[in-house]
Amino acid sequence: HRMVSSPYRPLLPFKLFVIPSLKSFVISLVSLYFAAHFLAYLYSVFAILEEKRTLEKKELYDGPLVLNDKYKNVLYGRKINGVYTNVGVMNTALLYDKPKKDGKDKVPSIPDKFYESLFSSAHSILSRQSGKKRDERFVYFTFVNDAYSLMTMNWLCNVDAFEGILNRSVIATSSSTLCTAIKKEYSKVDCIKLSLPSSFSSSLDWGKKEYIQWLIMRASILRRMVRSSIPFVLFETDAVWFRDPSSLFEQASKIDDVDIKVPVKGYTGRGQSLSFDPMLVYPTNGSKILLEEMNKRLTMNSSLYDQDILDELCRAQFNGVVCRTFEWKDIADGKWFKLSESERSRYAPFIVNNNYYVGVKNKMTRQAMNHMWLLNPKSNSCSAVRRRKMFEENEALSSLKPKEEVLKSKSIIDSVAVL
Repeated sequence: HRMVSSPYRPLLPFKLFVIPSLKSFVISLVSLYFAAHFLAYLYSVFAILEEKRTLEKKELYDGPLVLNDKYKNVLYGRKINGVYTNVGVMNTALLYDKPKKDGKDKVPSIPDKFYESLFSSAHSILSRQSGKKRDERFVYFTFVNDAYSLMTMNWLCNVDAFEGILNRSVIATSSSTLCTAIKKEYSKVDCIKLSLPSSFSSSLDWGKKEYIQWLIMRASILRRMVRSSIPFVLFETDAVWFRDPSSLFEQASKIDDVDIKVPVKGYTGRGQSLSFDPMLVYPTNGSKILLEEMNKRLTMNSSLYDQDILDELCRAQFNGVVCRTFEWKDIADGKWFKLSESERSRYAPFIVNNNYYVGVKNKMTRQAMNHMWLLNPKSNSCSAVRRRKMFEENEALSSLKPKEEVLKSKSIIDSVAVL
């Protein structure tokens, strides 16, 4: 019996040794499998959130002619309260994600003939204001491409209700058809055509070559205007003007010295507090120095944008430049569209900028939803009925509270004191 069973005795401890080892191996393998899948899941979630975070930062940039319709509206930020001090110049390019700029193609040159027409129109407009004090004279100026034609016609319809806007306005554009339409319907406006390659006619995606070159061209035009001693208000035609802001601009230098005056942002999560337009510019030494430096940095540093540079130079009081601000209650930005009716009733802005919203179609839709699209859908002609309705609704909104109560009510936007 012992001889029969002895061959099987060594197998028992070997069997006991193999089974636990196999179990441990399988358990370890399964654990590694689930751990790997869990890590992969965490990575995918992080990647999605990171991509969304980066996109949201980029979406806040809403400079001139940002017409890329693929982005959605994103609003975030913190309130601002206090005064700018003489802080060190910070390189905002290091703080925020930006799309890579395409190549280093040469910026289209602006011919002397364009400047001759621009300066002639501007000085003619200024001469017609001889009855005003020197610091009350200025030119309304904007620079748009073909894609902004309807927005521009909507703005013209808007401000045609005010005296003294159209006959002080110069619109520079790459669109010959827009100039033709303006001269036909708004003969008081000076429209100047700037011939540019066809790539500048369609939508200009933020950060792409044509968009950057457009910024550089616009900055160059502004520099030449101050060199020629032309005071101006740079504006964009996607804004809505509820009231004539002429008095606001004319009184801008009555209390304090100022070289440049711009609105403040409603959202400042990016660390910037200044909006780029409407920008009131007096042709002073300070404004000349600032615009010279802006042009220099735009052409030399591919990671900077005009808004970055303006905010940076004003914060640093670059070479003594005096930048001051309009109050948010007078010139509001895209945050105004996000307020409820009761919140809107606390303010009676002259101008509301249609920013923090990328895409010309989105901007047009937003204005239409708020009864601010004034062109007839079929003919694209100005509708006085639509315009009157917009003004009446805004007046009714402002009258929801007595004026004294409006002044006492706590502001949603903390105003920024003078720089």
